[in-house]
Amino acid sequence: SRDSHAIVDFKAGRDLGIGLLGTGSQSSINFGVRFAQLQSRSHFHATSGYLHGTFNYLQSVHNIPQVDFTRSFRGVGPSISWDGDVPVAGDRQNGELSLDWGINGAVLFGRQKVQKRENSVYHYYARSFPQSQGHNYPSSGHEVHQTLNRSRSVVVLNPGAFAGISYRLPNAMLSIGYRADFFLGAI
Repeated sequence: SRDSHAIVDFKAGRDLGIGLLGTGSQSSINFGVRFAQLQSRSHFHATSGYLHGTFNYLQSVHNIPQVDFTRSFRGVGPSISWDGDVPVAGDRQNGELSLDWGINGAVLFGRQKVQKRENSVYHYYARSFPQSQGHNYPSSGHEVHQTLNRSRSVVVLNPGAFAGISYRLPNAMLSIGYRADFFLGAI
C-alpha cells in the first residue's frame, strides 16, 4: 500500500487583538481556500491451493488472485482557521519560546475516484491412481477478470487542529509541532 497527500492553503487573516491566555498571547482568525489531493494505492497477490482425492483419484486446484486498488480525491473549497500562541519564556525583542495552537475547518467540493482491477487464475490438475494404469488427465484452467471504475462528485468535511512549540529569534521563526487534519468521507 502507498498513500500520498498534497494539501495547499491560501489564507488571509486578521489579528483579533485579544490574548486567549493572558498577557503576550495572540490569536488571529483566517479565511481562505484549501486545495487537497489524496491518493491511495494497494496491491494484493496471493497463491492458494488444495488437494481433493479419493482412493484412486487426486485433484489439485490452485488459485492465484491479484487485486489492484486506486482510490483518490481531489477537491477545493473555503476554509477558516483560528490560530494563536502563548509565550512561555523570553520576549519578542530578544527571542521568545511559545506554545502554538490552532483549529481549522474546510468544506471541499471535489471528485472521488475508485479503480479496481482483479485477476484470478485457476489451475486444475487431475491424476488417477495407481499410476501404472496411466490415466493422467491434462491440466485445465481459466482466468477471471473484473474491473471497476467509478467517479462521483462529493462534498468532504475537513476539520483539523494543531499544537506546537516555536522559538522566535528577533528576525526569524523556527517551530516544531503536530497537526491533525481529518478528511471525512474523502476516500
